[in-house]
Amino acid sequence: MTTMTDRPLREVPQKTLEALAKRDRALLERVRAGDLDAFQDVVKQYRPVAVRIALGYLRNEEEATDCSQDAFVKAFERIHLFDLSKAFFPWFFGILRNVCLKRLRTLKRRQEYSLADQDPADLQTPFNPSDEIARALGELTPEHREVVVLRHWEELSYEAIAAATGVSVGTVMSRLFYARRQLRRRLAGSEEL
Repeated sequence: MTTMTDRPLREVPQKTLEALAKRDRALLERVRAGDLDAFQDVVKQYRPVAVRIALGYLRNEEEATDCSQDAFVKAFERIHLFDLSKAFFPWFFGILRNVCLKRLRTLKRRQEYSLADQDPADLQTPFNPSDEIARALGELTPEHREVVVLRHWEELSYEAIAAATGVSVGTVMSRLFYARRQLRRRLAGSEEL
C-alpha cells in the first residue's frame, strides 16, 4: 500500500495535507483511547518521509530505518503530551531529529561510522543526490544538513522547517544561507547545485 508521503512532501497538495492533519487527529484520539491499530496507521502514513529525513542526517539506510522506528516508539510513548489541536508531523519531526542527532553523536564517539565514507550508490530511497553532493552534504553540520534536506528534498516552506526544528524562520534562513555557501565552496567547478 502506498501512502501520500511515499512522495516528497512538496508533491502532496496543501488540501491533502490538511485532510491528513484532520485524519491524524482522529487517529491520535483513538490511540489515546488505547487503539494500537490507529497508531499503526499513523506509522504507515509517515514512515516513508521519516526514513528519507533520517537518511539525510545519517547517510545510511539501516541507521535511518532504525532511527525512524525509534522515533515512532518514542512518539507512541509520549502521545499523551501531543497537543491534538496541532499538526502531528512537526511534533514527530522534533522527536525524529533528536533521535538522529543522538545516533550521530554515538556513532561519532565510537568512530564506527563516517558520514563522508558512505557510498551514495548504495542508497535505495528517493533521497539519492549525486556522489559529489552527497559527499558535500556529509561534511555539513547536522543543523545545516537538516535544513538543506527539508528545503530542497522535501521542499518545505521556511515556516514549516521552523516549526519542525523549533527555531525561528530567521534561523532557518541563516542556516540555509551558510549551508548553501558551504556547499557551493565544496562543489566549486561542479555543475551540481
